[in-house]
Amino acid sequence: MERTRVWVVWLDEQAKIASFHAVEGYRRQEFTTQDFFHKFMMSLQERGFRFQ
Repeated sequence: MERTRVWVVWLDEQAKIASFHAVEGYRRQEFTTQDFFHKFMMSLQERGFRFQ
């Protein structure tokens, strides 16, 4: 059985931080397509999020 690939980012909306590693208290956001994941990352950047 083939496993579905999932792209994940953890968000702190208040501090405008996006993390590519699990952070306690951050909200987990999952994507099943790389295209949606990239578009979401671009929208975060446009909204002033910092990445870690």
